[in-house]
Amino acid sequence: MKKRKIWLVVTLFTFVFTGVVAEVSAQTPEVFVPLGHADSITSAVFSTDGAYLISSSKDRTVKIWEGPTGREVRTLSHDAEVNAIHISPDGKTIISGDDKGKIHFWETLTGKYVGKIALKEGGNKIYSLSYSPDGKNALATDYFRLFYLDAIAKKLIFVLDRSDERFTKGLGAQIKAAAFMKDSRRLVLGINYIDDHYKNQGIGIEIYDVKKKKGLKIYKILSGDFEINNVAVSPDETHFLVSVMTPDPGDKYEKRGKLLVIDARNGALMREFSYPKPFYQVLYSPNGSYAAAANFHEVIIYETNQWQEVQNIKTGLPIAFSPDGKSLIYGNSNAWTYYERWVFKEGLDLIDIKTGNKITRYGTSVDGISSAYFAAGDREIHSGHLLLLNWDREKGTLNKPLMLKDAENRIIAPYAASRNGKHLIFGNDYGMYIYDTGSHRLKKMWEKPLFRPDFTPDGKVLLFSTYDRRIILWDVENNRQIRQLADWGPREKLFIQFNKISPDGRYAVVLFDEHEKESSHYVIVIWEVESGREVNRYVLHNGVFSLIISPDSRHILTGEVTHRALGDPECAAVLRSITENRVIRKFPGHKDMIRALAFSRNGNFIITGGWDQQIILWETKTGKKIKTFSGHAGIVASLDFSSDGKYFVSTSSDGTVRLWDVSAGREVAQFITFVDGEWIVITPEGYFNSSPGGAKHISLRIGNRVFPIDNLYEKFFSPVYIASVLQGKKVEAIDDIRRGIKPPPDIRIISPLPNTRFKADTITIKVAAKDMGGGIDEIRLYHNGKALGDDQRGLKLVGV
Repeated sequence: MKKRKIWLVVTLFTFVFTGVVAEVSAQTPEVFVPLGHADSITSAVFSTDGAYLISSSKDRTVKIWEGPTGREVRTLSHDAEVNAIHISPDGKTIISGDDKGKIHFWETLTGKYVGKIALKEGGNKIYSLSYSPDGKNALATDYFRLFYLDAIAKKLIFVLDRSDERFTKGLGAQIKAAAFMKDSRRLVLGINYIDDHYKNQGIGIEIYDVKKKKGLKIYKILSGDFEINNVAVSPDETHFLVSVMTPDPGDKYEKRGKLLVIDARNGALMREFSYPKPFYQVLYSPNGSYAAAANFHEVIIYETNQWQEVQNIKTGLPIAFSPDGKSLIYGNSNAWTYYERWVFKEGLDLIDIKTGNKITRYGTSVDGISSAYFAAGDREIHSGHLLLLNWDREKGTLNKPLMLKDAENRIIAPYAASRNGKHLIFGNDYGMYIYDTGSHRLKKMWEKPLFRPDFTPDGKVLLFSTYDRRIILWDVENNRQIRQLADWGPREKLFIQFNKISPDGRYAVVLFDEHEKESSHYVIVIWEVESGREVNRYVLHNGVFSLIISPDSRHILTGEVTHRALGDPECAAVLRSITENRVIRKFPGHKDMIRALAFSRNGNFIITGGWDQQIILWETKTGKKIKTFSGHAGIVASLDFSSDGKYFVSTSSDGTVRLWDVSAGREVAQFITFVDGEWIVITPEGYFNSSPGGAKHISLRIGNRVFPIDNLYEKFFSPVYIASVLQGKKVEAIDDIRRGIKPPPDIRIISPLPNTRFKADTITIKVAAKDMGGGIDEIRLYHNGKALGDDQRGLKLVGV
């Protein structure tokens, strides 16, 4: 076969970026793995110039993305779910509203936290946020009130509420939606009229003057059982688009939807559209040519001249128009096939409104991880969700995942592992299995799903609960039942949360919560394993969200939330006696629920992790807080100490497994897998090891600009360094290799286009190289991952 010649034609562009270079050089460059959102995306908005897209999520984060490329720039972590965001007209400040009634302010360029407003008027979740066109003020709404804010001084000016007579004269009822008009002085309010029994009596629109604090106009739109969801003002302020919901006559538990186009001059109803489901967000494009409405399952785009439907997308919230009004972004979960299973990842898609073609995806493909623990004498870290992943700590690599199937060729997922590593519990909806890691034999042990299985330290006995609320002890070696400790089958309001066996094998501990007519409570029951006799019971009225047993088998540690009449709830770990009904000690310090707990093997220390994304190290004997470990961008889901107590491993809803050095109080490395089968191990300094294609998931951030790692691959790819760090070896300290890094050039292949087929012997590849501030050095061409040498290609410089 004749060898083809490949010619590389390079066009060089030189630009001067005086302001940008100075800006980005002020911050240390960072090598990082974009993680995307781990839960439903609640809101999205473009900056006025389109440079950034901002998104918020129930995963307690706000993400900043590059508008044109879809690359994730940075993460802004919160201690509560984030429901609403907006960006100032000058693009310099982001505001975010959370579930706890707090509004946060952030610098867009640096991600720096610059202040908050804590709404003490009830502390309800924030549903919407918007800046005034002049950037001086902002609006926030909860379920039925409006908060008018000074966005510069970061303080609350006033509240519009039906119970506040100072500002609500003429308002009448609940404020369900609000928007600024162009003068930043008038507000358009969506009003629900209700009677004394809070029954809907109709809807209206009010124009409200914030300076005079009074209504200027009131338009009563509809009478009867209607409720406003959202309102939008056309850019020329001639029309309002209103989303309304009304009861479904065929099903009292369902709602139907209407979209109303209202004449802003006189309140006349211009157009009305009816739909099977209500819409929760409505928008006009910045140029007024289009309007869009969205709910959780559908996005409809209209052209506003004749109000014809131009796009109907079967997806969901949130939505946002691009600044030029030509494209729209919407929420969409991408589906991936990963080891024969479907994985759905939250993200946002940008489409061209005229063609419906997708332009950009804002999202990542990080795989979800539910737990991790040390194994094989701490030489390995096992993690997983539906697959069991085996990280080799000595090599810094990922071994082949363990994927098991039942007799019907259905995947079974890992549930539990014995501490000695001899047995694993796998299962699915059709049965549970014991896997022997030595013989690789799989034995079926139960015909239906089991919950929260836990091994004795020697791996011989298993404690679990069944779908019909039975508590059972199981002989692992002989694959048979030893004893049934309880049968709570008839108690349909009872939900078993945790099953634990004490390290000495003497006690079985079960936590359940039971819902009654007036309240609910949590119960901890302790049995003696040998006799099956109940030896202690705690009835708790606090919320309990995690439970473990101390290494000496004398104490139970729980993560609890105590609600108080005034102030935020107390979130604390609580140490209790196993046999005596008494509290030994409390460990308060988290800002939200404690999801994960672990004792060091000698019992001297405790680590706790929670919904506030923090991990805290405690001294067990005194209750003293020793250190706080920060870094996760999601809820901390699991924790485990190494046998020598020098390290611990954590998992989070952010999709990462992290190894921490206890004495140094710092993160050692992150272990990340992706649904395309690639993996990465990366240190905080940016050194990494990865699968052959893993590096494509790594980014370099300089200021608020993000680049692929390609140009610095050889600088940061260091498997030897990764292995040494994971083994705990003392690696000689070196200067921060990130210092001095300047923005790499933007290099793009202009032609040929992707997937082009060739018949000619000579191929010319045209590349554009743009100087982004760091200069342009050698340009290399790779073919199937292999660099082409000078003997294989020619080089032509066609412009400087």
